[in-house]
Amino acid sequence: MSTSVLYEACRTGDIQTVEQLLSELSVHEVNRVQFNGSTCLHIASSCNHPEIVKLLLDHGAMRSTLDKDGHTAVDVAASEEITQLFPRASANTQARLQENIPPEQTFEWISAENGQYGWWYKSRIANDDVSLAVIRIMEDARFSDATNKVTMEYFLNRARKTQDPKWLIQAYTAETGLYQIINKAFAQTVSNREHFDVKNDFRAFAGVLARHGALKPYRYVGKCYRGVKLSIEDFKTNYKVDRKLLVKPFMSTSKSRAIAEHFATFTHDNMRPLPVLFIYTVPKYTLQFDDNVALDVSPMSEYPHEEEVLILPYTSLVITAINHLPSGLIEVEFDWYSFRRRFERRKKTDNV
Repeated sequence: MSTSVLYEACRTGDIQTVEQLLSELSVHEVNRVQFNGSTCLHIASSCNHPEIVKLLLDHGAMRSTLDKDGHTAVDVAASEEITQLFPRASANTQARLQENIPPEQTFEWISAENGQYGWWYKSRIANDDVSLAVIRIMEDARFSDATNKVTMEYFLNRARKTQDPKWLIQAYTAETGLYQIINKAFAQTVSNREHFDVKNDFRAFAGVLARHGALKPYRYVGKCYRGVKLSIEDFKTNYKVDRKLLVKPFMSTSKSRAIAEHFATFTHDNMRPLPVLFIYTVPKYTLQFDDNVALDVSPMSEYPHEEEVLILPYTSLVITAINHLPSGLIEVEFDWYSFRRRFERRKKTDNV
């Protein structure tokens, strides 16, 4: 058996042939694992061909694919120049780990009486059908202008073929435009029982991430962080201990405080000048529930160095502490409100 023409061009550094073939080949061919257990991206990375590595990445080469030895392409990079090609662009990372949707759309402040709505909303997206989630996305007109539709369709087709929800997460974490469109749709939904649309295309996607058994090993408990910028008025009006809020879209956080803190402090925003670090503590008792609450998606992500923890939609939170640090950074600590109430009710029932 022999390796493909593209693989050999990547090995020898034949940029002209690589460019020609990439214009003709599908994303599937670009990512094909060769008989020797390697990929085009692995060989270009290990043979120190940075121009070819960049070309492959720009044409949908997967960063997360493992070779026969269990290494990703960045693991075998021959130089620091090549290593630096793999992380997501800083502006794109910021868009995920900082607020890229206005807080007034992301958050809905709620009362103690309706704090349990988060759980009610979650119960209405009980779906673990991978094929249905894929169909809902691919048939939605909002994705016709996706940033990288070809790569997105590659991940989605793999999900449908294998019935493996991890491909959906790879589609979501990659720079395909998927997460921007889905989160904008969730943020703009009316969280009202009377107007709750159970046929919303993206709730099928959310349902798979919340309910599919294959994702249970990736459940996360512990602290995770998100850096945001807030206006002075918004902070003074809304951010008080014991206030409850409903987070409607998916929320990307990081296990790394340093990563999240960087995005809270390094940019200047005249409209939202306050650097704020949201600190979420995902409680252990959430592991007892059928639904996934927060997923450690870093093992499945195209950008594992971001250490991303994905908090699922319709999460009710309560502010437990606010700390003003000497550096000017403001910490806001959250606990899970709807789950806490449900857990307390379960304990009372068990003790009867």
